[in-house]
Amino acid sequence: MADIEVFGIGLDTSSAVRNAKNLEKALLDVSKSSGKVTKSGESMAGAMLKSQIAFAALSKAANFLTDQLKQSVTVGASFEQQMAKVGAVSKATAEQQKALSAAAKEMGKTTQFSATEAATALEAMSRAGFKAQQSIAALPKVLQLSAASGVSLGESADIVTNVMSSMGKQVSDLNHVNNVLVETFTSSNTTLESLASSISFAGGIAATTGVSFEQLNGFLGIFGNAGVSGTRAGTALRQAMATLIDPTKKAADTLKSLNVEVGQNLVETLRDLENAGASSKDMIAIFGTEAGGALLTLQQSGGIAAVEEMTHQLKNVGDVADEIAEKQMNTLQGSFTKLGSAIEGLRISIFEDLIRDDLKIFIDGLTESIQANEQSFRAVVNIADVVIENMIKIYSNH
Repeated sequence: MADIEVFGIGLDTSSAVRNAKNLEKALLDVSKSSGKVTKSGESMAGAMLKSQIAFAALSKAANFLTDQLKQSVTVGASFEQQMAKVGAVSKATAEQQKALSAAAKEMGKTTQFSATEAATALEAMSRAGFKAQQSIAALPKVLQLSAASGVSLGESADIVTNVMSSMGKQVSDLNHVNNVLVETFTSSNTTLESLASSISFAGGIAATTGVSFEQLNGFLGIFGNAGVSGTRAGTALRQAMATLIDPTKKAADTLKSLNVEVGQNLVETLRDLENAGASSKDMIAIFGTEAGGALLTLQQSGGIAAVEEMTHQLKNVGDVADEIAEKQMNTLQGSFTKLGSAIEGLRISIFEDLIRDDLKIFIDGLTESIQANEQSFRAVVNIADVVIENMIKIYSNH
């Protein structure tokens, strides 16, 4: 470009133009470079965000695994301890103990009950005198009773074994005993617990005086409908049956006056008394105030006919315990319960297969180390006490 003159002063413009072009190019270069930096910064920020998300996910996963391992140790150790109780009570051999443990774990995996709960039932049956194989065979039926009644598994096992013992029943009778109990408390105003309480009072004498298990439960069901249950029903029945074994003179005379044979069982005697038109006074004279009063209440609820009808129902009962248990668990809550049991089974497997032996070795080693170095640990504690005490004194003086 040609030079120009400003206020009479000549200026060389070629250098200025060249410098301007250089500045323009530099600005363009800076702009491009800035764009690259921006993109690079965005890439770095994205990478950092992704790494933070990945780290958080790994941290969550690690915490989850740690928590699951802790729970596996807690659940597994609890099950192992419960099975140790079963072994001690049942005096099982090593092979029997394995079979008992396998049975409890199988119930935990396939039913709504946990393996540990199943183990408590095995303990209860062992305490009742069941052999290992008998307990294993009876376990599914005890689970059915618990599911049908809503009573805990351990308590259900206690109840059914006590009932069987008082009535002189064998292990082979367990299924029918279950079904009779379930049919009774689902067909009358009773519960498994109230039936158990009544039978604990009246079961023994019923078995020895010709009153069958079905008849006894027939009485208890009709008593329950009349508002007489639990210990009251059991005590009344026991007293009534005891009276017929060795009646007082007053009772015997009253029976004879009504042409009722002395020495019959309770069912036969009550049937004859009803047919003879026995009055309230007669019933009290024969059976006493408590038992006589309860039997009068029974008369108002259908009498011996109602008892015999229910007895017939109980003698012909089907597999109602299984049916009721299935209905009780065929719900969403039941599915959640089964899921929880399955998870516990998995945790027990993890504990036994992956954790138990190594953890036991570590714990035992730590215990031995502490025992062997007790004096050293005490010395460290004493030194720490002195240091803390001196620090407190120093700070107290300031």
